[in-house]
Amino acid sequence: MARVTIYGEVRRYVQLGESAFMDEKWNKATTFIAAHPKLELRLTRDRFVAMWLGTPHPFRDFSGVGLIPCENQSARQCRRRAGHASWDRRALDT
Repeated sequence: MARVTIYGEVRRYVQLGESAFMDEKWNKATTFIAAHPKLELRLTRDRFVAMWLGTPHPFRDFSGVGLIPCENQSARQCRRRAGHASWDRRALDT
């Protein structure tokens, strides 16, 4: 499979014209979907979650911020895992 670049896409678009170019893209997309249904379903799910929750990894990103509880962990461990290690540690030690 050849590497996709903007220059190659523009050249192909100019060669084929808009309708033929879009038909070619449609055929490639539907062939891929038919050949990889599980992957397509996972990618569609991930895009839906990212669109409506604002992040592709809601459990990882919101865990420890108060939206999803971190069970059996101290506040410091929970915040560090969520990427909040820069918070004031003195407030966490109390």
